[in-house]
Amino acid sequence: MLGMVRQGQIVVLDEPGMGLHGLEREALAKLLHGIKARGGTVLTADPSREFIEAADSWVELGPGGGPEGGHCIGQGRAEDLPDSRPTPFVENLPPARQILSFKSLGARFLDIPYLELPLERLVAIAGVSGSGKTTLVERELAERLRKGEGFSGELPLGGFSVLLERALGHGPRSTLATLSGAWTEIREAFADGMEARIRGLAPGDFVAQPRKGACKVCDGKALDEDGLPCPFCAGLGLRDDLLDLRLRERSLREWLQTPLSELLGRLPHGGLLRPRLEKLCRLGMGSRCLGERGRNLSLGERGRIALARRLAGAKAIRPRLFLLDEPCLGLPKVEAGKVLDLFRELVEEGHSFWVIEHHETLLRGADWLVELGPGAGPEGGCLLAEGPPSSFPVRETPTGKWLKSRSSGKRATTPPRSSIPSSSLILADGWGREGRSALEGALSRELECRSPLVEDLPSLPGAAEEIPQGAPVAWPANPGPETPLGDILGLSPRLERVFREEGSGTCRACGGGGPWPDLAVGLACADLPAETLWFTCVPDFPGGKTEHSGSILSAAGFREILRGKNLHRLGAGERLQDGDLLVLDQFSPAAEAETGRWRDLARASQLLGGGALAARLPDRPRETIQEWRDGACRDCGDRSAGVLLEIRGVSLEMLMAGTPGEALKFLDVAQGPTPSSPSWLADMENTSLWKRSLGASWGSLSSLERRAARMSGWLLNPLEGVTLLHDQPLAGFPAPLARSLAAALRDDPLGRHSWTDPEGFADANEGDSCPSASVRELSLDPAIWARPKPALARDLLREALGLGDAFRDQYLRTEEAGLRAWGPVHLGRGPGGKACSRCRGRGGIQAHPRLMAPCAECGGTGWKQECRLLQVRGLAWTDLPGSTLEELAHHFSETPAIADVLTRALDCGMGGLLLDMEMRRLPRGASYLAPLLANEPGKGPIRVGPILAGLSRLEAERVSSTMLGCLSAFPELEWWDTPSWSSTPSTSLGRRPAPDSPG
Repeated sequence: MLGMVRQGQIVVLDEPGMGLHGLEREALAKLLHGIKARGGTVLTADPSREFIEAADSWVELGPGGGPEGGHCIGQGRAEDLPDSRPTPFVENLPPARQILSFKSLGARFLDIPYLELPLERLVAIAGVSGSGKTTLVERELAERLRKGEGFSGELPLGGFSVLLERALGHGPRSTLATLSGAWTEIREAFADGMEARIRGLAPGDFVAQPRKGACKVCDGKALDEDGLPCPFCAGLGLRDDLLDLRLRERSLREWLQTPLSELLGRLPHGGLLRPRLEKLCRLGMGSRCLGERGRNLSLGERGRIALARRLAGAKAIRPRLFLLDEPCLGLPKVEAGKVLDLFRELVEEGHSFWVIEHHETLLRGADWLVELGPGAGPEGGCLLAEGPPSSFPVRETPTGKWLKSRSSGKRATTPPRSSIPSSSLILADGWGREGRSALEGALSRELECRSPLVEDLPSLPGAAEEIPQGAPVAWPANPGPETPLGDILGLSPRLERVFREEGSGTCRACGGGGPWPDLAVGLACADLPAETLWFTCVPDFPGGKTEHSGSILSAAGFREILRGKNLHRLGAGERLQDGDLLVLDQFSPAAEAETGRWRDLARASQLLGGGALAARLPDRPRETIQEWRDGACRDCGDRSAGVLLEIRGVSLEMLMAGTPGEALKFLDVAQGPTPSSPSWLADMENTSLWKRSLGASWGSLSSLERRAARMSGWLLNPLEGVTLLHDQPLAGFPAPLARSLAAALRDDPLGRHSWTDPEGFADANEGDSCPSASVRELSLDPAIWARPKPALARDLLREALGLGDAFRDQYLRTEEAGLRAWGPVHLGRGPGGKACSRCRGRGGIQAHPRLMAPCAECGGTGWKQECRLLQVRGLAWTDLPGSTLEELAHHFSETPAIADVLTRALDCGMGGLLLDMEMRRLPRGASYLAPLLANEPGKGPIRVGPILAGLSRLEAERVSSTMLGCLSAFPELEWWDTPSWSSTPSTSLGRRPAPDSPG
């Protein structure tokens, strides 16, 4: 779980050190400091001294438990922590008179040839987690003692008792009385009383179960519908007639509600009831009551109840051996000291304790200490040391080292907080797509951190080491096709907010003032009396169905309705009637003018009353003093006409029909000019995107305009706390614009970005030569400069190269295809084809719009297993998707229809690409280059799109050289004159640029 924590998160942990060895708690405290060093905040509730001393600040609650707690009795920083002297070691005792010896302890990973454990002593068994302590006690010692064999020595007269449950479980009807076992004797005593005998009650009638003694309203669960204590049984779960029964001049209700420390003096001396409650009081639970619900007890309290229940039968005349598992689990030092004192008292009476424990208080207070280890699982199970605890600080064992560090009195030092690394990162990229793989790895890691069912996700690419783990990352998906440009740039919300706050609104229907901005303003302008008012609404339920209206309103916290002229409280399961009005609140408007009560009232009226709200006087409840309706004009009451907002004669509609530049100029005037206009914005003003209206839809923009709009939106409205991932966001842009955008992304003071930049725009110097494009319009529509048509993002490289039919024909000529009578339909992804039914031939599942996870059903091939039988010279049809172009060029060298295209692709540096890679995972220029390579020489005029987009300098020069050699085959060649690198000889791509080249 700690590996999923990201930069800036708040981590809340409840007793993270529970059940851990002292050294393990110290190591965990260092891990938590690592989270803090990365900008996180860690809140822990743990009584372990290792966490308290390592914390920067602490808060102590108390002074006691249950009703005696809940108060802040101390707080401060690490240097203010009061000194806490460790529990002193037990002085050297004389050798034990009796011992039990065991040989050949070998269950699971244990490897102990011989072990002697003393009786009439407190023996602690320590070791790191998983070292074999529970295995030793449960599967070796306890089993041999039960069988009466496998050991030497005599058991105590009282035998032995085993308690390996660290804490008792609890149900909805469990109480302290039932968990401790005291309820059996209590109900038998009440059933034997005179009142119960007269009424014919038996012990079975005192059970909080339906059709027995349960409360008729809460069925014994002690809670009402809202999770509050049931008002009919006061949270005790029993019927009133049972709670009124008396024993020893006290009612059952008093027995269940009196603190144990006060109840102890009224108990009979026979049986186990008094010993049980005495042990509970000795263990620090004297302030709790027998009727306390089990769900309200902490883990440590339920552990002490189990311990008291087991120790209740301990008698000095019949000494007993107790085998316990961590009785001090989750206890602070003071409470653990009470457990130790009780053990020492019982040891003096002749009892014996063999205890598995990690708590420092009990380890120091033990008579004998046994340590297993040195590690966990196969690395543990050995007897490292045994002897008095005072001898361990000089031993080189885990427990010895820990006790030595605790004995030194040196407090754990708080590691200094390191600076938070920036999450912005620029990645190199090219044909190999190493940069994109890093982005996909970061996204995969993010999805695993978010998903509550990580094991249900398909296997995703491995996490990338290039992107450091810190702030959460996001790879935004494209907006819907109807999304307006104003929303993409983030200008529409800003304009609406300015007009709403500073504009004057008029009703379109009557020309009046329109609706009030909010309920508080409307009430402030109304002439309301200063006395207390009832604010009501007519409950609005979907479809007018009111069968469960009472339960719905009660669950929402509204229980009072106005029925007729009186207030009526809705009962459990009661439904509303015609004419009922829901009372949302009652207060004096003058007294609540400055609070958030108005906002709560408006929200409640919208959710429960359709936005209608009425104020009434308590003495005239059916008379409406003032009425409001959300969104209705204050003058004509029309809700459908809408409001016309204007500022200095400019309306919001006018700006939304204008260009982004006009909207930004208006915002500069309305909100004050910005200190300086960023350079990227000056370059963007010369593009075709800035000539679009804010109402233009996403679907009407070209591919480059879409990317420019997204980049502009992120820069105009930075998203704090999240690192945005971008794959080649600047590829194909004119060089001046790309460089200014790269500088803006790199130096964004609020937003953080990680993006692939194969062209090196972010590293370019201002003095580098490049075509001057800022003085003329920069067209961002490369589609008009691409013939043949570019491939789609969802197409496969096989299809973009025009090799789909060629490969299909080759495999349909095989003998296996003839025997099976397979045709083109069978090797297609349409109906009747043999493509994988789960991924439909894509070879993967879209775990995220930007991430493809391998398909588990077909293993990433995209085809059913029977297609493996189709082979051409040993290469199966299902092996084609995972083969590189270089491998296929060698394999199909004698097939000109395939070899010629693949040879040209290899000359451009595409040999390492897989045949069925999606075009969206390839460099941007591949969508234009692949169809060009598939084009047969001499067929029509060719217009080259941005084929160098997304390639590094060396890769771009290689493509340029290849295309230069193709000029004789393509006599009519025009190109997109936006070089990825200013030094790339773009004019060598064709000696005849179009006269209207966009530049």
